[in-house]
Amino acid sequence: MPGAQWAPFVERHRMWPQAWRPLQGADREGAPSEELVLAGISMRVESLDRALADTIPLMDPAEAAAVLDALLAGRPSGLKNKLKNKRESTPTPWSREELLGLRGLCTSAAATERLLTRARFATGETESLGESVSRVVIRDLGFAPPGMQHRVHDDNGALLGITDFWWEGAGTVGEFDGLAKYLGRRSYSGLSAEQVIAEERRREDSICDQGLRMVRWLTEDLRNPAKLEAKLRRAGVPRRGGRRVR
Repeated sequence: MPGAQWAPFVERHRMWPQAWRPLQGADREGAPSEELVLAGISMRVESLDRALADTIPLMDPAEAAAVLDALLAGRPSGLKNKLKNKRESTPTPWSREELLGLRGLCTSAAATERLLTRARFATGETESLGESVSRVVIRDLGFAPPGMQHRVHDDNGALLGITDFWWEGAGTVGEFDGLAKYLGRRSYSGLSAEQVIAEERRREDSICDQGLRMVRWLTEDLRNPAKLEAKLRRAGVPRRGGRRVR
């Protein structure tokens, strides 16, 4: 959007010791805590529920989306509170009701409102941090919310691929391209970068042969949303309210 100012995409934070301070309400008597053993050292830590209620309202919306999406999806980066059963290695997805229930631990009306807004926006359908951040940027740019993990079939019903994003009615699918896909032996598939690129081109061609348009973007497009906006406009992604962008 012309003239809009976008905050940078922050990847890490550092807090110096002199800046440490107790979270609001963290010293209240009876605050829930858990025992955590790390490198053989046992310590008492704030319970996961309270930590989420304290921090989600303070996070950047994109960071909050990444955390909450991981919780709903049950990805390892969104572990449910399993401290009582340390042998359980598979994370259990949270329900939206559990996320919304954290409002009872918020310390102000403003924090409660932010937590509820972010919990309602979250989805368990994203499969990576990049997809979570993409949903936030797409929303903030004013585009229609996409469907996720859209399955594309050929005329005989054979699966051609699953796209990250899908705008029904616009005939447009979207893909967030993370670098891990192309890192040779460290890639998701274990294929070389050249093999991955060739396979992606074959996959894209077969999907577009079904009359769909595909738009791809990278992390740098999320850091500079004007680039992503231009790509989505060219691909005909509609704005919220149904207006088609040309």
